[in-house]
Amino acid sequence: MIQVPKDFTCLAIETAASHGSVALCQGGVVATAGLDDGATSSRQIFGLIERLMQESGCRLEQLDCIAYGCG
Repeated sequence: MIQVPKDFTCLAIETAASHGSVALCQGGVVATAGLDDGATSSRQIFGLIERLMQESGCRLEQLDCIAYGCG
């Protein structure tokens, strides 16, 4: 098991699969959002990121890393 600092914040973006999704890990809590219609367009993914960041109260400058699936 990997120990992650409690204040660690990471945004994960997945577009290599048939359905795009994003996840935000913030202080050990993970929030996710996905596209149901099989879409992975950047416009839709950016919308998910914006929504997830707003709902969590997280700002870009608070991110420790951004991870993405490259496939």
